[in-house]
Amino acid sequence: MQAQFLKYWIPGRDVAIDEFMVRFTGRSYDIITILSKPIPTRYKGWAIAQKGFILSWLWHSKGSGPVGIKKIPKALGKNKTAATVPFLLELLPKRPTNSPYIVWLDNLFSSTKLFEHLRQLGFGATGTARINSGICADFVAKKQADQKKVSIPWGTLFSEPTISNKVAQSAWKDNALVLFLSTTHQTSPDQVIIRHRKRPATTSTSAKTARKAFGSEPEKDLPIPKFVDDYNHYMGYVDRADQLRATNPGLRRVK
Repeated sequence: MQAQFLKYWIPGRDVAIDEFMVRFTGRSYDIITILSKPIPTRYKGWAIAQKGFILSWLWHSKGSGPVGIKKIPKALGKNKTAATVPFLLELLPKRPTNSPYIVWLDNLFSSTKLFEHLRQLGFGATGTARINSGICADFVAKKQADQKKVSIPWGTLFSEPTISNKVAQSAWKDNALVLFLSTTHQTSPDQVIIRHRKRPATTSTSAKTARKAFGSEPEKDLPIPKFVDDYNHYMGYVDRADQLRATNPGLRRVK
């Protein structure tokens, strides 16, 4: 199936890797139920996708994680979840060296170790990051302080390279202070794009910070860093595939 998927879709530059779901309601040790998901009872997998089209994937097994990775790169230690990223990228057709794949990741995968490893392999990467991702301690302290007492104004951007100078680290204040890692995008304040946005409701958890940028206007054009805007557009490729399967399960019985 995966060979056929790649036969009928020639992937472009930007791809996303994320968890994906396949509906299954029979008896199996490996099925998972999460009621908040588009497909609540299902098998879980790890997929690389573009615009809602799954290109390749790995299955997930309870207790052992991704199935099919025989060797984890030394640079990633014992992190089998992170190892799915280079594994899935290597399955794709080769691209010109002057236009490599850019993979978009959420904070489940992102770390400075992974991004440096991907850069060494010739892949670009951009994604959100957790406080334990290896991102600089100053950004971690800012995020923790802002969570306790909101003090950073909306639209503030902090940027700094890693010690190796191979990964750009950023902290962007939107509804909350979000941490980013990137090897592909400039994270300087002048690289922005204007987006039309609606003012959050007063009951929103981010109302105290986000509503100030709107003043008395219910809607407003606001500057967003380009790498953040690109992330919002590209990261949802796998989720789009889940939504398509959830709304169109076909006419066959699900067993």
